[in-house]
Amino acid sequence: MRIIAVTGIKGGVGTTTVAAHVSAALRAQGEQVMALDLCPQNSLRLFFGMPCEIHDGIAPALLDGKVWFEACYKNQTGLYFVPFGDLHNEIPKELMPLLFPESFHQLSDQLKNINFEGDGWLIVDCPVSDLESEWYNHLVEASDAVIRVITSDALSYALLRQGDRYDRSDKEMLLVNRFTPAVDLEQDLKTLLLSEYRDHLLPVVVHEDKNICQALAHKQTVFEYAPYSQAYRDFECIATWLIAKRAVSSGRAHQRPENEGIKE
Repeated sequence: MRIIAVTGIKGGVGTTTVAAHVSAALRAQGEQVMALDLCPQNSLRLFFGMPCEIHDGIAPALLDGKVWFEACYKNQTGLYFVPFGDLHNEIPKELMPLLFPESFHQLSDQLKNINFEGDGWLIVDCPVSDLESEWYNHLVEASDAVIRVITSDALSYALLRQGDRYDRSDKEMLLVNRFTPAVDLEQDLKTLLLSEYRDHLLPVVVHEDKNICQALAHKQTVFEYAPYSQAYRDFECIATWLIAKRAVSSGRAHQRPENEGIKE
């Protein structure tokens, strides 16, 4: 299973939207996908048709001593997802980082037991507020890639330049979300990003598209609601890129060193 952690450079950049649509895009290409919500807002489920009155999720399950995948659901496209769940204010938000270090070790072990057909994907929606926490560091270590969502605005660029939220590791890739080509400032910032972070930018941007908001109002992604849309094409390209990267890395993993098995 390939683990992709999705997080944001700051709040409000559309991290959950990206996590939901990357999951849907991979599923639309026939991949086995599980989307996991680790954000207390518990919003990822809304893209997959889950009724608001259902409060199950990974957090309540872990607190009740249950196995986390007892909170797993499947939508009409065959995509599996695990909501964060509603804690009913049982645990203050500041205690969540204390809960998940131990729980994530359990989660990591149990992920190995998931038997998808072929090489499946786990897409993890991560809260921006916990990027310095122990459990997030464990997640990054376990991940095959980290997609860091940014927008082409001055604050996102300033945070990147500060360097405290982006370390340019090989796993980290930047995705520009909500891009509006008609805005000169966004074009200028995109040019700056290309010049300074070219090797860490995904080869596609996600354009501003009203269909995303309209799809969410129907508890869907654009892959169900608006297959003709720009957002559909953008996320389809991201899924294709991820699948191609998997093929390349798998090929490298199976390459044998030239001298392996040769006796002197």
